[in-house]
Amino acid sequence: MNYRNIFIALATISGGISASAQAAESATVAFLMPDQASTRYEQHDFPGFKAEMSKLCAECKVIYQNANASATLQQQQFNSVIAQGAKIIVLRSG
Repeated sequence: MNYRNIFIALATISGGISASAQAAESATVAFLMPDQASTRYEQHDFPGFKAEMSKLCAECKVIYQNANASATLQQQQFNSVIAQGAKIIVLRSG
């Protein structure tokens, strides 16, 4: 995921949060990455995403998970964050 994609994701999330702000004071947002092979997900992408989310929605809960290069694990994580109430999911498949 490059910074342009993160910006697009944040812009989309911002619109979704703004549109539903009257209905809810907070939301759960999931950030699902494919692996740890690239240190950028852990060291740059997620910290930047979380920082921007805190500006857009201070009450939102952000969940981060990576799938350790397993499509099966990423599917399980996807289902898990839905069960945890995630209304918005940012996903980078492997």
